[in-house]
Amino acid sequence: MGKKPHPRWERFAKHKLAMIGLFTLITLILTVLLLPVILDISPTALDKTAYGKAPSARHLLGTDDLGRDILARTLYGGRISLAVGLAAVCISALIGVPLGLLAGYYESTLGRIIMRIADIFISFPNMVLMLVVVAMFDSSIIVLILVIGIIGWPRYTRLVYSSTLSVRQKDYVEAAKVSGCKTPKILISEILPNVLSPVWVTLTFGVASAILTESTLSFLGVGVQPPAASWGNLIREALSYSILSRKPWIWMPSGILLIILTVSVNFIGDGIRDALDPQTKL
Repeated sequence: MGKKPHPRWERFAKHKLAMIGLFTLITLILTVLLLPVILDISPTALDKTAYGKAPSARHLLGTDDLGRDILARTLYGGRISLAVGLAAVCISALIGVPLGLLAGYYESTLGRIIMRIADIFISFPNMVLMLVVVAMFDSSIIVLILVIGIIGWPRYTRLVYSSTLSVRQKDYVEAAKVSGCKTPKILISEILPNVLSPVWVTLTFGVASAILTESTLSFLGVGVQPPAASWGNLIREALSYSILSRKPWIWMPSGILLIILTVSVNFIGDGIRDALDPQTKL
């Protein structure tokens, strides 16, 4: 007999929109990773015979005003947008989760200091703070990842903090203390596994949020800088009225893919949330 699937996976698999989102996300990731290699296309190569040309057999999504292939730039831009979103969320979680554990477990001076710092971060408008920080440094992909990741940690800290406050009162935590377990072991082995469920949901929504943030910064001209492509700076081309109205093939593919990606990730987040909540009826 085969191994029975995990109950949470069974619940997730019953969530039709979540499965559609997962399939779409996997397809999109494989497309942006493999299709440029298969087609052997470059996002920076110039076609001097096709400046701002509409889609054709030679350039499936047309070219921009410099003769660069829009399909290639859209695919490579997807790589960058996905990389920024995933890496930034990982940084936020790696900072926020441990701080939330410490703040919730040591609900004294240390916990109050951590939560007040989180409140200070939250009190500033994120976009304004990002614009200021990015303006102080070069607008490189690494800087974008670090800025989005570091500014996003308070949401994970507050989430884990509130969960830790309740979990630390459980009998198994008290038993671990009585048995002489060290605090790091209690935090990692007893508390962390029991506060991660809401974190997984926040991670999925955080990826969509980070990708939208990168696209917004790039659209404003302080994100990924040309000749590198991202969905944000491709959409930025629509600031030109002539391109917006007469050459939609330059910016529309990136906009459509950005919407598809965001909706798919949000569907997955909904599915994970419902799978982790046994009271939800699917």
